[in-house]
Order: sequence, then structure tokens, then C-alpha cells
Amino acid sequence: MSYASAVWLAALGEFDDESDSIPSSLDNFDDDFLLKHFHFTRSAVCFIIDYVGAQMESAKYCSDELSTDVIVLAALCVYANGFLPNETADMIGISQASARRAVNTVSRVLSEKAEEFITFPDSYNDRVLVAQEIQRFCGIPNVVGVLGCMHVRIKPTPEEEIFFLNAFDYHSIMFQMICDSQGNLLSVESQWPGSTAEQSIWESSKIFQQFQSGRHGHSWLIGPYSESMQVPVVILWKDMF
Repeated sequence: MSYASAVWLAALGEFDDESDSIPSSLDNFDDDFLLKHFHFTRSAVCFIIDYVGAQMESAKYCSDELSTDVIVLAALCVYANGFLPNETADMIGISQASARRAVNTVSRVLSEKAEEFITFPDSYNDRVLVAQEIQRFCGIPNVVGVLGCMHVRIKPTPEEEIFFLNAFDYHSIMFQMICDSQGNLLSVESQWPGSTAEQSIWESSKIFQQFQSGRHGHSWLIGPYSESMQVPVVILWKDMF
């Protein structure tokens, strides 16, 4: 597919670790700890550190004079857990205040490069490869992704609170995402207040327009959808062209 091959190799742990390429800060964590608390293999973490470091160097990001590996490890831990435990912060060698700045920095770097890594299977061969993996997983043919929405909590202005109040009684922005059978993101769109119905989000999304135009051939998406937002059912979205 059109993903950077190094990402696949890193995520699958299929390239050899060079002893001089592993940051010393990783010595504090064994492989099981990394998977449990950072949700990545050692190889994947090394790749992310190298990639983010290169982007930070080229853009001259401010880093509180902390090394790239410390900044990335702090951010990855927050991404995986929602917070950075004090014990892990001590092992990494970062304060909570610096960790918050690290999350902002790494998030900015990754978001600026998201389009290089989040790509929908656009060619016939790419769609076939994804569909085969999904069919092995669930038995449904010609499925090129699993569709779903998630809420990200925000603090809107008082004037906008009513628009962002979702069915779970908190304020959010809605993200529509598509992933493959291995959980790799294929599409992410985020522009809807939390009160928006999932059906409306789907019908106004760019990926929906692409399916409507026949861009993705005779393929399917599987997605949870509930009109009442209480009892989810499975709906199959199919290109009818």
C-alpha cells in the first residue's frame, strides 16, 4: 500500500535493532513494559523517536533542552494512558510540566505529517490486499475498512456549549475514522460538534463523497450506527456505482 515501508517494519518489529541506534532512555524499560504502557514495540518506538527527531531538528522546535527520546516517550505514554504516571515520568527523566509541553510538541509534529501515514487504499491492488485481510478476520468479502466515530472532549466557549454537548452529557468534537483489520488508520476526518448525528457525519464526509463518485470501486465499509445512539447495529455502506 502507500504507507511508508519503514512504519510497517517498525510496527511489526521486523527489522534488527542496532545497539547504537537505541536511545539510552529505553534501557529503563523492558519489552513487556513498553507494550503495556506505551502500546508499541521497542523497534516501533525507536522509529518514532528517529522520525520525530528529524522533523523537530528541521523545524527547530523548542524542546526545553530535553532529548528527543525523552520527549517522545513522555508523549507516547500520555497517548496510551491519558496521563503520565509519576513513576514513569521519573524513569523517563521528565517533569509533569515538561511532559505537557512534550505532548504538544510531538502532537504538532505528527499532525503535520499525518497525511503521509494515514492513507486510504486508493488503487485496486491496495483495496484487494486490505479486503483479503478483513475477510480472513470476519468472513465478509470486499470490505476495505471499518468505520466509526469517537468523541474528543473539549471546553467550548459559553456561546457554543449547546452545539458541542453530546449524548453522553459532555462537550466534544466528533472524529470519523476508518481502520483496517490490524487497526491501522486509513482515514481520519474531524470537523463536527459532539451533538452531530453519526449519519450526518458520514454523509457530509470526504470519504463518503469518494464512495459516491465511485472512486473506490465496488467495495464496502463496515460501521456501527445507531439512530438513537444507545443500541448500536451494524450497517454496511456500499458503493453502488
